[in-house]
Amino acid sequence: MKLVWRRAREARGLLFAAVLAALVAVALVTGLSDYNRRAVDAGQRALVAASPVEERGLLVSGSGGRDAAEFAKRDGAARAQFADGLAGVPVAVSAARYGTGRELTGDLGSVPRKGADPIFANLATLEGLSAHAELTSGAWPRAGAKPAQVSLPERVATTLGLTVGARVPLRDRATEKASEVVLAGTWRPRDPTEAYWLLAPGVGTGSVGSGTSYGPFALDPADFTTLFPGSVTASWLAEPDLGGVDAADLPAVRAAVSAAAVAVPEAAELGSSGQVTTKIDQLLDRIARADLVGRSALATPLLLILVLGGYALVLVAALLHEDRRPQTALLRARGAARRQLAGLAAREATLVVAPAALLGPVIAGEALRFVRPGGAAELSTAGGNTTLIWAAAAATAAGCLVAMVAPTLRGSGTYVADMAARSRPNRSASIQRASVDLVLVALAVLAWVQLRRYASPLAGSNGRLGLDPLLVVAPTLGVLAGAVLALRVLPPLTRFAERFVDRRPWTATMLGMWQAGRRPHAGPVLLLALAVGGSTLAWSLVSTGERSQVEQAGHTVGADLRVTERGGAAPVTRAGELAALPGVRRALPVWRDEVRVGRGDLPVTVIGFDAAGAGASSGSPTG
Repeated sequence: MKLVWRRAREARGLLFAAVLAALVAVALVTGLSDYNRRAVDAGQRALVAASPVEERGLLVSGSGGRDAAEFAKRDGAARAQFADGLAGVPVAVSAARYGTGRELTGDLGSVPRKGADPIFANLATLEGLSAHAELTSGAWPRAGAKPAQVSLPERVATTLGLTVGARVPLRDRATEKASEVVLAGTWRPRDPTEAYWLLAPGVGTGSVGSGTSYGPFALDPADFTTLFPGSVTASWLAEPDLGGVDAADLPAVRAAVSAAAVAVPEAAELGSSGQVTTKIDQLLDRIARADLVGRSALATPLLLILVLGGYALVLVAALLHEDRRPQTALLRARGAARRQLAGLAAREATLVVAPAALLGPVIAGEALRFVRPGGAAELSTAGGNTTLIWAAAAATAAGCLVAMVAPTLRGSGTYVADMAARSRPNRSASIQRASVDLVLVALAVLAWVQLRRYASPLAGSNGRLGLDPLLVVAPTLGVLAGAVLALRVLPPLTRFAERFVDRRPWTATMLGMWQAGRRPHAGPVLLLALAVGGSTLAWSLVSTGERSQVEQAGHTVGADLRVTERGGAAPVTRAGELAALPGVRRALPVWRDEVRVGRGDLPVTVIGFDAAGAGASSGSPTG
């Protein structure tokens, strides 16, 4: 080890450059990997949160049994199916029971009665209602009160003209027995987009009723059992936490959802009354595609960093190897084998990459915290993700180690052979280098043609997407091919330029051209060309990404601002009123409706607008 330290001190300048190159490479790889992971995870959570409620839950409905005891048995059986989650994904289970046959007989406020048609009250008990709704007035129903207490959504109570303390007369249509309940409180959903509101259809969307029934009139579970001691309808909602599911586990989750859709009704003995409603498979498809897109976005910059960092280290290692030729020749003359020389180089390279491997992730974490507050905290508390970050740092450091040792392993058998190969390169070596250049340029052209055809590293058939390796490396191949061509074209260009400079008193310019045209300087020129090409590609990727986001937003919204009016057709003057607002250049009215066409009664969305004014309204607010 003393010899290693002595050699390191003698070449401390080059080794310091190698340490910086390795540190930058490790920090960039780990930082980019961690940032990409966080972006993909945040995108997945946002995707799950913005998905329709039908895609976030598994709703099982059916008969609740003959009495409360049988419901308790079925409830336990249904919950047992989700005790271990769905393929390890935690699942929250909520239940609800619904009673039928209670007619509203009192004053219904603004609800008009249509002849003798009855209007019913949807009485139910919703598990965990107080955790998903907030009171706007009154209190939650108290068990055992006489008459029984209920709570209502605020909008439904307003529509029915009910206030806290009001008595609501009911009639059992089966027995013609009259009863009444007391409105104890009104509430509204804390988050109307929660999948929980699948248990109370209409509440999440703000609907106040169907015209023939209104509710839910939520009761305490004990009071519900007293009012409906017999058979009732029950529902169980399973909400898997898909926000943190790893992409590799998605097939297992899909299989678990399909199995649960069959197993839960069977375990609960729902028989022919059992119904399962879910679109989780569609959400899983979108999560898989989003993860694939996120990983494909990481590939190009990561490859560029590896190419630039790797070549920089190889170049530094080559300079070290060149500087130590006399030492290497002396060691060989004293009997040192190539394996021993490689061991010396490996121990010396370890001194270079060890600080980079230790400091790179820390520097990346601090940089991410500067870019986005809380970044370093996430890095230190991410558990398994921290392990992956350090694994990426170790893999990058190992690659740097190989790049540092490679020039030593390529050495010839003796010092004389090394000098001969360096001063008189054989014809086969020149032909081989030219062939590699041609192959690289051909691959770059092929990759460019394929990339223009598919416009993305994602490709596939039969509805299955995947990462095409050729398309992934296409940008990096283009940068490499451009750098190699620049290197090949530089000597002829300098010789051509010398004809215009040699007769002028520009000594410094002539010397610079001679130096630029010499082959020994090919390494730095190639590194410079790679750096310029990589930076140009990086800015292109940034611009492309920003443009893609803007176009996606424009496609989703359709204008700078979209105003949606519900609850009937908008008045004809609405477009003019919006156009008169400050800052609005033009407003285009659009009508949307759902119709069914064809023999199969296929649902179709019909959109009507003024085609002549649509072009002029592009980018303007729409009403």
